[in-house]
Amino acid sequence: MKLNKGLCANPILCEQDNDYVDGFFTASFDLAEDEASLSVSLQLEEPAIERRIAAGEAAYLVHVECPLTSYRKKYLLGSKECVTLPLPLSDLGGDVEVSTYIVASQTIEGFTSNGLNADYAGLSLTYPKGSLLAIGPIDTLEIQHGGSGAQTLPEIFEICGDIPAGDKKTYWVDSTSDTIKIHVTPRIRTFYADHAAQKALTNQLLVLPAATEALTAVAIANDHGDEDWYSDATWYKIFDETLRRSGLAMTELTMKPGKKGTAAQVAQMLFRQPLPRAIDALSELVDEPADN
Repeated sequence: MKLNKGLCANPILCEQDNDYVDGFFTASFDLAEDEASLSVSLQLEEPAIERRIAAGEAAYLVHVECPLTSYRKKYLLGSKECVTLPLPLSDLGGDVEVSTYIVASQTIEGFTSNGLNADYAGLSLTYPKGSLLAIGPIDTLEIQHGGSGAQTLPEIFEICGDIPAGDKKTYWVDSTSDTIKIHVTPRIRTFYADHAAQKALTNQLLVLPAATEALTAVAIANDHGDEDWYSDATWYKIFDETLRRSGLAMTELTMKPGKKGTAAQVAQMLFRQPLPRAIDALSELVDEPADN
């Protein structure tokens, strides 16, 4: 979760900004060897903000997010002492983003600081509840031991840029092997690689439609009594294990109207409702300055 400082009217303590001429907020992260926990050490040198934290008016916030599985968890901390946070490996896979902030836990009035630059000299500031006082480091951790339901995309999907330029068909899906093969043009494959960090966007544009198509094939097979048609495929087993934790199985997928377990519903469930996050990611992409 990367918050845009430019959206905030009040000054924010941030390494990439000059609202403050003195003081800093930083953090360090230590992932446990078994990846089941994360130690976070926070460092703050800004007396005015420290006083607000001590008074319970502000708090440290650590945000943990997995773009692949859409897992999100925030931790509000009243102290900068080292804290160990649990990581639910069954809900994680691939990259996990950890970001740090200081937020107003209640409305802060009459805020002043000697560390602010001259633009704010003599001003008495108000920070509404939930607003940012400081932005700290953002780190990306690679989780290798996530649960079966949180496999990294290459274990389930393969993006193949093998459709010749000029071909009328620019996208097709093959679900008959261990991975779901997504065949696209080289240009689309390059776009996917260039925007790998925008997982919510690429999932929505490429991966989710492929998952829906594969699940539709499973539903058709189920409706014709061929429940085992795809069951040996790795992607099928991973999807099935994930769905069973939500009380559904791949053998229950159907094309029959009005029944639970339609392909589109299940694809959204597997990717934890990715559409809103894809819209956010697309907005971020549009807002990025163009390369000159």
